[in-house]
Amino acid sequence: SKTEASESVRKDYETRLAASEKRRAELDTELRFLDYQRSEDYNSKYHTPLRDAWKEMPRVYRESALPVIADESSQTEEDVARCEGLFHGINVKIAKAGGLTPGKRMLEDARRRGMKTMIGCFTESSVGISAMAQLLPLVDYADLDGILIIAEDIATGVTIDRGKISFPKENGTGVRMLPK
Repeated sequence: SKTEASESVRKDYETRLAASEKRRAELDTELRFLDYQRSEDYNSKYHTPLRDAWKEMPRVYRESALPVIADESSQTEEDVARCEGLFHGINVKIAKAGGLTPGKRMLEDARRRGMKTMIGCFTESSVGISAMAQLLPLVDYADLDGILIIAEDIATGVTIDRGKISFPKENGTGVRMLPK
C-alpha cells in the first residue's frame, strides 16, 4: 500500500540519518526519499544533504526530484563556484560566510549562475535573525527558525509567526536590545 511504501522509505531515510557515513550504499534510498518528499503527502520544497559528498553529487543533482541545496559545502564565497553543477542552490549562513556582506555576495553570485538561493541559521537571537532577514529579497528559501527555540531572547526585532516574517518599524535591522 501507499502508506506502507511511505513508511518503508521513511525508515530507510532514518537509517541514512543514523548512519550518514554509509552514504554511497544509501544513495538510492535518498533518491527514493526525495521522490517521496516531493509527493503530496510530504510536500517538501528542497533538500539539504546531511553531509555533502562531492563524488556522489553529480548523480543526486541529475536524479533528484527536489532541488538539492548545498549546506556544509557553501560556507565561503569561493564555494559557490564549486557548487555549481553539483547542487541546485546554496544555503548561506552569515555566521559561516563571514557576515552580511560576504553572504550577500554569495547569494548574488549564485543567482548569476542560475542557482537557487537560501539563507539559514543556527540557534540565533532576534539580533542575528533580524540581520539575516535583510537578505530575504535575494533568496528562494529561508530557514530562520532559530529564534523559535531559544528560551529567552535578548532583543526584539524581526518576528516570525506561522511562517510569516514581519519587520519592525525601527531603523536599521529593527533590533532593540531588551533591558537585563
